[in-house]
Order: sequence, then structure tokens, then C-alpha cells
Amino acid sequence: MSDNSKEKIPVDKKLDAIKEIIFGENIKEYESEFRQLKDHINTLQESNEKMWAEANKKLEAEIRNLKNEVESSIKDLTKSVDQLAASTTAKADLSALLVELAEKLK
Repeated sequence: MSDNSKEKIPVDKKLDAIKEIIFGENIKEYESEFRQLKDHINTLQESNEKMWAEANKKLEAEIRNLKNEVESSIKDLTKSVDQLAASTTAKADLSALLVELAEKLK
């Protein structure tokens, strides 16, 4: 017989036949256990993805809060510096006026 006249068996059927020879009747039990493991892994993966998404949301919220607090602190510090600068200027002006007044009183 030539190669063209031979009926070709699909690879999947060959693998199934090999599995049957090696594992025999236990193959269904193994397949069931593998399916359960695969389902369990998928469940864990979904759970991990949800946990990471929640952690990411919390982290982003904390970053926003921290950014707002820093911006607020910067505004408060700027206001305090401006007040201090104004106070210093007022003290210098008052000092100059007192010196001028003292000169006039002489």
C-alpha cells in the first residue's frame, strides 16, 4: 500500500488511544481531577485579579488624598509666609516711622 491509500488518523484520536493504553479506566478520574484543578486555578486567578483591582483603587484614593493634603499644606505655608512677610514689612515701616517721629521730636 502506498502512503496515499492509508487512512490518516487524526492526532487527537491517537493521543486518546495512547492515554487509554497508559491510564486505562482511571483516565476519566484523572481528567475530572485536572478539570477541578483548572477550575480552582481559574477561581483563584479571578479572586487575585479582584483583590489587585481593589488594592489599586484604594492606593489611587490614598494618593489623591495625600496629594490634596500636600496641596493644602502648601497653601497654608504660603499664606503663613505671606503673613510673616507682611508683618516684617509692617515692622520695618513702623520702625522707620518711629525713627522719623523721634527725629521730629528733638
